[in-house]
Parts: sequence; C-alpha cells; structure tokens
Amino acid sequence: MYIVTAKEMYDIDHFIMHEIGVGGRLIKGNAGRAINVKIEDSLDKTN
Repeated sequence: MYIVTAKEMYDIDHFIMHEIGVGGRLIKGNAGRAINVKIEDSLDKTN
C-alpha cells in the first residue's frame, strides 16, 4: 500500500478519468469498497 498526498491523489484520479476514461463514480466506489475491506480485516484481527 502506498500513502499519497491529496495533490498526488487528485493527479492520479485526473489521469484515470481523463486519460484512461474511467468514471469518477467508479473510482470512488472502488476506493470505498477497498477501505471497507481493510477496516473489516483489521476488526477481524482484533476480535
């Protein structure tokens, strides 16, 4: 996993949307699901 700044994430999102053609809603939806999985995994490890 990489940690990026807000500016770097903006640039990554912009590239994906405008150069590759993936919609912003899809990008954000995938990000939300990935975060949810990480949270669930960390909760499973503590219980």
